[in-house]
Amino acid sequence: MATLVLCYNNLRVFSGVVKIRRGQAVALMMACTTMSDLKAITYHLAQELLTKICPHAPLAEETRKKACEIMMLCSDSPKCQSAPIRATPNLYPIVGAAAIVAVATYAAVQTV
Repeated sequence: MATLVLCYNNLRVFSGVVKIRRGQAVALMMACTTMSDLKAITYHLAQELLTKICPHAPLAEETRKKACEIMMLCSDSPKCQSAPIRATPNLYPIVGAAAIVAVATYAAVQTV
């Protein structure tokens, strides 16, 4: 999700590497310590994606619907209604990796 937000409508994707700095990744990992934090960050990422959607894009409506679905799934976290959790700008690309690690950890615990 975070990578999508970073790359969406970003022309640098076609001319170079689009990624965050290590320090930003560490700061975000430190801020994301609970499932509630993860949901809040994902919620705010979906909000950020909504602001980047060009209304004339061919898949704009589908993208808008999916972003709204994500926001609805994450909205049960009380932190979603507060300001976004940010240590520094452009930290969200690491959230996708954090979500994968969280899901893999949960799946591993469930199989034991």
